[in-house]
Amino acid sequence: MAAWAAVLPVLKVALPLPRLVRLFAARPRTRQRDAETEQRVVTSAARLYRSRLVAKSDNCLERSLITYRYLARINARPRLVVGMGRRGEVVGHVWVLLDGTPVHDDEEALRDLVPVVGFGPEGDRVGS
Repeated sequence: MAAWAAVLPVLKVALPLPRLVRLFAARPRTRQRDAETEQRVVTSAARLYRSRLVAKSDNCLERSLITYRYLARINARPRLVVGMGRRGEVVGHVWVLLDGTPVHDDEEALRDLVPVVGFGPEGDRVGS
């Protein structure tokens, strides 16, 4: 995770979002899902982005792409969502869903955001 996190700041500027998502999409390495492993992936990504090793502050796009990649690798079938909202000013946010539930955000925090585009586990666009 740390290696991807190190190159992600450059990649997100150099590549358009659909290409970046395809790069981070990963083929599953397992067939069966494991809730404990899925939770470890989510926790590890959150810790990485709270640490000073990666960034001065949590970055939703970077954290979500890392989480998305590693959840896809363990066949969790994540969905990456890009949304926009208005809270005095236009805001954007990126989050990951597992079985329709956000993994890093609580649903209340996402209530005012409108999904603009979503990506399935293989990096393909899906309905938002």
